[in-house]
Amino acid sequence: VVDPIKLIAERGDFLDLIESTNFQLTLETRKINQQVLKNFCQLTNILKIRSSLENAQGILKNFFQQDIVNILKIFRPSLDGKEVFKDFISRLEESMRLREDVYVFSLIVDKLANKLEDPSSINTGFNIILKGLTDFIGYFQSLAFKSVRFSDNEKFVEFFEWFGKQDWGNMLNEKTLPPEVIEYLKGFKIFLDTILIQIGNRTELQNIPFDKDQAEIILKQFIY
Repeated sequence: VVDPIKLIAERGDFLDLIESTNFQLTLETRKINQQVLKNFCQLTNILKIRSSLENAQGILKNFFQQDIVNILKIFRPSLDGKEVFKDFISRLEESMRLREDVYVFSLIVDKLANKLEDPSSINTGFNIILKGLTDFIGYFQSLAFKSVRFSDNEKFVEFFEWFGKQDWGNMLNEKTLPPEVIEYLKGFKIFLDTILIQIGNRTELQNIPFDKDQAEIILKQFIY
């Protein structure tokens, strides 16, 4: 026997979710067009072309998987997303991973800023930190970036572009390091720390402690 009250409630939840999905899809496609695929037609490096397409595909795949599972859960609340998609990552898992990655991002940026701020030690470990941040940016763009909220995307893209334009090798030979470089790194770290707080306030992360030990394991994969 069909419960009419339950049916009406499910229909209402379904329509609300479809409306929300339509709005979120607009934001996701805007993010892809304005940031991930920005200047795509001018790209000539095959690796950058592939990376841009993979990032765009990852964002859309994640978005549609999440929404399909959410729609199905209206009618079967106990549904596990992995029953539908073997590689499904829940909102909770996604937020936990993003929290770890942003925390590690902040630590590496801070290490680079501190190293540049102390010219007497710049020849010790500078290349390790620089390579670590370079590799981490590639990792972040491939995996975590798709989980970043649209309103924060522009700041990340701006940093990626800025970082790629710096003549880091030449800085090792300079007696006086550009103070604006250090200030930019410190400013971006503040941004990352703010994002970290916002991620921690997400509903799905309430009462979920942050595992700094796990984050340190991730850090050691890039700076050892």
